[in-house]
Amino acid sequence: MFSPISPGERMYPVISTYTPTLGDELEIQPGDKVSILIEYDDGWCQGVNHTRGGLKGVFPRHCVDMTAGVPIDDSTTRTSANTSSAGYNA
Repeated sequence: MFSPISPGERMYPVISTYTPTLGDELEIQPGDKVSILIEYDDGWCQGVNHTRGGLKGVFPRHCVDMTAGVPIDDSTTRTSANTSSAGYNA
């Protein structure tokens, strides 16, 4: 599943693992790159994990380095998704 990029969207590095317990939650691992669609008052975010195929879901905000966001565009997202080490032989 792929979510389109909105103008001004930023990509943030994941710094802490989150394993989902409910169907709307998103698995994230350190080193993953996520964009945040919505920040909730309770410390959760809805976002897209661009490292793991563009899956969308919610995850705790503390798992993401919110100070290290970089602007992204469509080409950045495609590059990140295509450079996953899974199944890649150098």
